[in-house]
Amino acid sequence: MTHEPIALAELTAQGLPDLRFDASGELVRQIAAAATFSPNRKLSLRQLANIKATLYWLQDYQPLKQATHLDQVRGWLEAFHHLSQLAAWQAAEDLLSMPVPASQPPKPDQSGRSLPLHEQLEVWGYYQELTDLYAKLLGKRDDASDQVCCDRLGTMHRFRGRLPEATDYHQRSLQLAEQLDDSIAKARALLGLADVNFRLDQFENGIIQAQTALTLARQQHDRRLLADCLGCLSNGHSDDYFACYKPKLALSYAQEGLQLAQQLDDAALQCRLLNHMGGVYFSLGKASEAIAHHQQGLALAEATDNLRYQWANLHNLGLVHFQLLQDQKQGEALFLASIQIARQMQNLSCETQTHLNQAFFNQQQGKSLTVQSNLQQILELAQRSGDAYQEWQSQRNLGVILLRQKQFEQARLHWDRAEELARSHHFRFASLRAADTCNTSYLLSSLGDWRKGLRYGKQGLAIARRCNNKQEQSWAIMVIAYAYWQGNQRLWALLIFLRHLPQAAQLALRDESLRYTLLTGLQVITSPLLTAIQRLGRFLQLQPRNQEPR
Repeated sequence: MTHEPIALAELTAQGLPDLRFDASGELVRQIAAAATFSPNRKLSLRQLANIKATLYWLQDYQPLKQATHLDQVRGWLEAFHHLSQLAAWQAAEDLLSMPVPASQPPKPDQSGRSLPLHEQLEVWGYYQELTDLYAKLLGKRDDASDQVCCDRLGTMHRFRGRLPEATDYHQRSLQLAEQLDDSIAKARALLGLADVNFRLDQFENGIIQAQTALTLARQQHDRRLLADCLGCLSNGHSDDYFACYKPKLALSYAQEGLQLAQQLDDAALQCRLLNHMGGVYFSLGKASEAIAHHQQGLALAEATDNLRYQWANLHNLGLVHFQLLQDQKQGEALFLASIQIARQMQNLSCETQTHLNQAFFNQQQGKSLTVQSNLQQILELAQRSGDAYQEWQSQRNLGVILLRQKQFEQARLHWDRAEELARSHHFRFASLRAADTCNTSYLLSSLGDWRKGLRYGKQGLAIARRCNNKQEQSWAIMVIAYAYWQGNQRLWALLIFLRHLPQAAQLALRDESLRYTLLTGLQVITSPLLTAIQRLGRFLQLQPRNQEPR
C-alpha cells in the first residue's frame, strides 16, 4: 500500500476509513493497492472523533449573519485545535494558509481576493489568537516551518508592544533563514528587527538592517517585500528627533512603496504606506498634507475592516490636530475613537500609546494632576498587557511629572523602576532620549547625589550631541551646571552657565521649557552674587570715609 498527504479541502466523511498515521506521525490518506501489510497506524476512536470534529467545523459550521469577526472564522480555529489534538501539524499549518471565503468576512481585500486565515486574523487585530496558533506549531515540524513560526511570532509580539520577545523571535528567525539560505526569509527577519530598533530609538542599527533587507528584496525581484522594505526605511528616516531624519528621502521611499502596493492591489500595505506618508508630512509641519494622507489611509482601512490601521490613522490624525492645528477638541475626539478601536482589538499596547500622547498634550497645557492620573492609568494598562517597554516609558514619565511637582522621593522610585526595567529587558541606556537622562540628572542632584547627577547629565549631553539636538544639548548643559552647583562647585557651575548663556538665550526664544529653565538658572546663580553685592553696599555705607591728610 502507498499513501499521500492529506488535503484538507478534499477531506470527506467517506474518506475517513482511508486515514492513517505514517511513520513520522503525520496524518495521511492511504491508497489501497493490494491486501498487504502496511506499517501505517490506524486511527483510534478518539482520533476519529477529532477528525469528524475537524470536518464539521470546516464544512458544516455556519456563523450567524451578525457574527463577530472571530465567530466568522471560528470554524477554522476549532479545526486547528482538533488537528493539533491529532498532532497533524502539516495539516494544521496548511489550515492557516487556507483562504477565508470572500463571502465570510464582511469586507474582503480591495481587489476582491480572499485573504489567508493568518492574514485575515492580522487585519482584524487578533494578535493573541495568532500568537497562540504559531506557538503551538513552533518546534513541531522542520526548520523551514520553525522559521515561519518565529517570524510571525516576532511580528505578533511587536504589534502587541512586547519588544524583548519580538527581538528574540526575529533573531531566531534570522538564524534559521541563514541556515536555510533563504534570502526572502532573511529579509523579513531583518525588517522585523529594524522595526524593533526604530521603536527603541536605535535608528542607526534599524536603518542598516532595513537597507540590507532592501538589497535582498531587489535581488529576489519580490515586489511585495520591496514595498515592505521601502515602508520600513520611510519610517526610519521620519523621526525629526534624530540625526538620521531625512524627510525628503522618507517621502520618496514611501511614495515608491505606495506605487508598488497599488500595483499589487494590496490594501493592507497601502494603508501602512499612507500612514507613513502622513507621518512624514506631520514631521515637516504640513498639516493639510498629513491629514489628507491619514484620511485616505483611514478610509481604505475602514473599507477593508483593517482595525490596526484604523487605529493608527485615527491616532495620528489626533496628533496632527493637537500639535499642528492646536485643536484640542478634535484631537481628543480622534484619540477617543482610536482608543475604542484599540479596545475592539483588545490591544492594550495601542491603547497605552494613545493614552501616553494624551498625557503628553495635557502636560503641555500644564494639567499636572490630569497627566499624573493619565500616566497611572497607562502604567496599569502596560503592566496588565505585559508590555515592558510601555511600562518603562510610563515609569519615566511619571518620574518627570512628580519631579516638576517637587515630589523628589516619589519621582526617584519611578526612575529606579524604569532603570530596573531597562536593565532586565536589555533596553540599551544609549537609547534613552537626552531629556530622560537629563531629568534623572536633575532629580539626583536635587536629592544631594550630585556626582551621580553629573554623570547622567554628561551622558545626556553625549546623546543630544549624537542626535544633533540643540535644545536638549542646552538642557543637558544646564543640568550639568546645576549638578556642580549642588556639589558646592560654584565656580565651575558659573563658568559653564555663563559660557553657554548666549546660545541658550537664542534657543529659549523658541522653547518655553528651556526659557523657564534658563530664567530659573539665572535666578539661582545670580542670587548669591546679588546678595553679596547688597551686603557689600550696606557694609560700605556703615564705614567712615578715609580722608587724606592735608
